[in-house]
This record gives sequence, C-alpha cells and structure tokens, in this order.
Amino acid sequence: MQAVATDLHEALVRLTTAPVPVVTAIHALAAGGGIGLALAGDITVAGSQTKFRMTYTAAGLSPTAGSPGSFRRASAWPGR
Repeated sequence: MQAVATDLHEALVRLTTAPVPVVTAIHALAAGGGIGLALAGDITVAGSQTKFRMTYTAAGLSPTAGSPGSFRRASAWPGR
C-alpha cells in the first residue's frame, strides 16, 4: 500500500509542477485517488455522464490525493 501511495504522490507532484499546461480527461467514473489525479491538471474535461465517487469516506477513511481541495477548486467558477 505504501508503494501505491508513493507512486500516486509522485504523479501528483509531476502533474502540478509540469512546465507546460496539463489537460486531463474523465469519462464515466472517477473514484478515490483517481479524482485527485484527474483534477491535478490545469484543465480537466469531464463527460456529461461522468460520476465522481469518494468511496473511502463511506468506510470512515480520510480522502487522499488532494481530492476535496482539487474538486472544490475545479468546480468553483462563475455560473456553476
């Protein structure tokens, strides 16, 4: 489990510090750390039927990969 967390952290750092704009896309479902990974880009495109699930909260666990903060930042634009 530690190796997975380390790999996820490394990917998030690379996405958020890339010297070029990063575009990510979500189709159908994003769950858990995948939400944080997808929302780490500068621009995120999601299909109209895309669903987001933070399932670890149902198990009493804390959200990972910056998902809550990233989701709030990504969805906070005028008219939304």
